[in-house]
Amino acid sequence: MRNDMMDYSYFVLFSLPAFSALVCLCMFLCSDKGFTARKDRQVYISLIGYFISVFINWITVALLFYFNEWQVWLYPLRYTSLLLFQVFFYRFIFMITRLPKDKPFSAWHYIVPVILGLFFVIYFLVTPGWVLEAAFGSYIRPVEGKAVFNELIFSNFKIRLLYDIIYITLIIKRIGRYRQEIGNYASQLQQSYQGWLNALIVLSVVMISGPAIVAFSTDRMYMASHWLFLPVILLLIQHVLIIYNTLIHNFIIPEEVPEDVSFLSGNGNEQTTSFKTLNKNEFERFLAEKRPFTNHHLKITDLANSLHTNRTYLSEFINTVYGMNFSTLINERRLIYLDELRKDPAIKEKTNLELIYMAGFGSYQSYVRAKEKEKERTTLKV
Repeated sequence: MRNDMMDYSYFVLFSLPAFSALVCLCMFLCSDKGFTARKDRQVYISLIGYFISVFINWITVALLFYFNEWQVWLYPLRYTSLLLFQVFFYRFIFMITRLPKDKPFSAWHYIVPVILGLFFVIYFLVTPGWVLEAAFGSYIRPVEGKAVFNELIFSNFKIRLLYDIIYITLIIKRIGRYRQEIGNYASQLQQSYQGWLNALIVLSVVMISGPAIVAFSTDRMYMASHWLFLPVILLLIQHVLIIYNTLIHNFIIPEEVPEDVSFLSGNGNEQTTSFKTLNKNEFERFLAEKRPFTNHHLKITDLANSLHTNRTYLSEFINTVYGMNFSTLINERRLIYLDELRKDPAIKEKTNLELIYMAGFGSYQSYVRAKEKEKERTTLKV
């Protein structure tokens, strides 16, 4: 009776990620908002692959406790999906952090998981039936006298750990590079994009602990049943982060600007473009009259839409005409406007922090960072 209750508990626990992935997949498929552009469809495809892989992997783990007779043929599927959902997760990060001129996502990432899955199908076909029955008859157990076979069927934990380390390293590198470049597109990146991307990194790193403990344990099945609860809980949190931020489109994928783009600086100097050019004088007038920088969450897409232009074209315009990125320009205008507010007798009752918010800064820390960056830039000019 106790074993039955434990089996049921493990079944429920390991079913949770599968159920979560299925719910997220349904939510995602039912919402087509914001995924009409080709680059966004790649994010869409990545998440579909991710949630399907997670569902297959964890449902086959859960079935281990009740349908032992299926395990020998579910094992290759579980092995492949175990690695594929890490690949699709990286593909998702790759797509939402893709920068202009990045190479396409390589199909080679899928090769190893598929080859390993096919290898186990063929290997099991040529393995004596009594060995398979001994190994998969009750959960998954090592077979006495079959050292190579035992190492192979329990290799999934070590391979998973290796995959985790490789792909988490790739993810950290991509997000780091993205963080450096995306300042051209969002003025307060640290408050939105960086927050949930950093959270995904932390969750991914902590989730390694489960497979690591199991991979180097002498009783892997015992350790798997007792230590994999941590990745289960963290995976559920990861799903919430991914589905929420994707559905609200809390990411920016920069667009590539054709090589023949040019801009008008306002003094007659022009550098060829096939687009409708922006004029510095008109742009300055727009900033002075509309004061878009007072929006704490201003993104370059907001400004581009107001100016009826392309966000990447606008970024290149700012870089070329002002010699700085979008984030720096917006914070510079906030600092200028803050000085004006401080001199306004009509609002002399306002505190310094209130004026900082009125100028468009989302927090005092954002103001301090902008002020320090302004001092650095002024020093360099001198």
